Amino acid sequence: MASAFREKRVAGGTLHDGSEYEIIQGSLRPDGTRRPDIKVRKGYVAQDEVRAMETKGSRHRAVQEEVKHWVPGMSNEMHQKQKELAQKVKDEKQAQRSSGRISDQEKAAERERQAKLRAEAEAKKEEKKKAAQEAQQAAQAAKAEKKKAASAGPEALDLEAMGVEELRKTKKNLMKTKNDIAKLEASIEEGKELDEKQASKVARKEQVIQDIAAIESRIAELTVG
Repeated sequence: MASAFREKRVAGGTLHDGSEYEIIQGSLRPDGTRRPDIKVRKGYVAQDEVRAMETKGSRHRAVQEEVKHWVPGMSNEMHQKQKELAQKVKDEKQAQRSSGRISDQEKAAERERQAKLRAEAEAKKEEKKKAAQEAQQAAQAAKAEKKKAASAGPEALDLEAMGVEELRKTKKNLMKTKNDIAKLEASIEEGKELDEKQASKVARKEQVIQDIAAIESRIAELTVG
């Protein structure tokens, strides 16, 4: 393109400051009209025709790009086609990357959506944790009530409301308690000290014996009747 412009340059004349100028003759438009002539200083080179400064690195990259798609024995024409094909693929990939980019507004909306999802997940996690704690507390309370009922005195036993099977089961538990008390008493005789729970169990000895007798009497009434 640059050589074509130079061929169309013709001698012009001298400017008011004494410098010479040239005239670039206007080219023809597609409709047949001619573009206006352009007056330029002699030796003027258009900015797009100025050769970029070449460094050792840029020359090396240019050579590498030139031989990148070259194969020994390949003709210059085939080499040029390979280069054009590689450039086309590169341009298509760049276009795909550009079309796949999202705007700042879309990025902000996505960040907001992700933050909302994280907040909901945290809320569900806390709710689940709270429910687990409540269930654990309820289980502990039920266990404590059951333990309290098992260790309750005779006044807590409602023998009238119990059937024969339930009475026998209660008697079995009381007999086990009676045996445990006997073992603890033997430990006392051996000089061993009891903890608070063990001492409380030993203190219930008389009551346990009375409960067993009452249950046996109640079972006898139900079976005879």
